[in-house]
Amino acid sequence: MAAVILEIFSRGRGQPQFRRVRQFPYRIGRAYDNDLILTDDAVSAHHLQLEQDAEGQIKVRNLSHENGTVLNKKRLGYVPSECELPSDLYVGHTHLRLLSPESVVAPTKRLQHTPGMNWFQTLPGGLIMLALVLAMNVFIGFSEQVLQRPLYQILTRELPVILSPLILATITAFISRLLLHRWQYPLHLSIACIAILLARGGMELVSLTSYYFTSEQAGSVVSNLMAATVFTALFAWQLRAFSTLTRERSTMIAIGIIWPLLLLFWLQAYVRAPDFRSQPDMHTALRVSDIRAESTLTPESFLQLTEAELREGLAESLAEHTEEVVEE
Repeated sequence: MAAVILEIFSRGRGQPQFRRVRQFPYRIGRAYDNDLILTDDAVSAHHLQLEQDAEGQIKVRNLSHENGTVLNKKRLGYVPSECELPSDLYVGHTHLRLLSPESVVAPTKRLQHTPGMNWFQTLPGGLIMLALVLAMNVFIGFSEQVLQRPLYQILTRELPVILSPLILATITAFISRLLLHRWQYPLHLSIACIAILLARGGMELVSLTSYYFTSEQAGSVVSNLMAATVFTALFAWQLRAFSTLTRERSTMIAIGIIWPLLLLFWLQAYVRAPDFRSQPDMHTALRVSDIRAESTLTPESFLQLTEAELREGLAESLAEHTEEVVEE
């Protein structure tokens, strides 16, 4: 049976590794003749050695002349130091935890499966979400155009939009590769597409809200509510995608990052707001539906309307000129 269990936390790894120490002395370092070989470049060739005396007491001997060894926040010399289990060892950028084989492990956590969530981790799911991003942008571009354009021109103009979720998914998948040693590209593509769909849809919702309530404040309230709920949940989902964080911890981290930023933005807008306004705080931006409230005139109708207005203006000018001549 192992006398000591080594729990190894290395930089760049999402989950710790475990090693059993069955015989002593047990040497740790970067050299290939060690019992435990570390790839940390801040670790010496022969960094430290675990020893056990006749009474079974575990001791740690520092062998490093460069960066040294820290045992439970205390830097070690070259004399063997006794350590109790559990204890923490810091060598270079690596954190080692000495555990007893009789240590009680944490209770098994039940898997939380959400029906349908596995679909987002598949490549067809990510491609469908990417197609939805393109379709939404084409629809918005078609509905907001002032001058009528062919559909293929709108589609060609909106095609580069799909590059943004691809770039975002590549960045987050690269982070996942560094931390978890797996890409999970379809999952990150789905999350990026959902984020863009919500962001673009949220902008339209905020604009409609401020327009129909004739106040920018109504749109600000909707924007803050969406950011504090929907985008917080989406950011927590992204944290879980490229880390080993639990659902509760990722949610708390997302709240701790997004909510203070929202508060800062709100305070900045409040401080920069002028004390006096020459006009009421109303939504003054026109929408395309206002510009296109009346049907577009055909060339024939435009010429007829122009001719009628010119005749009316000419008649008024002749009448004014006639009155001046009569008065003279």
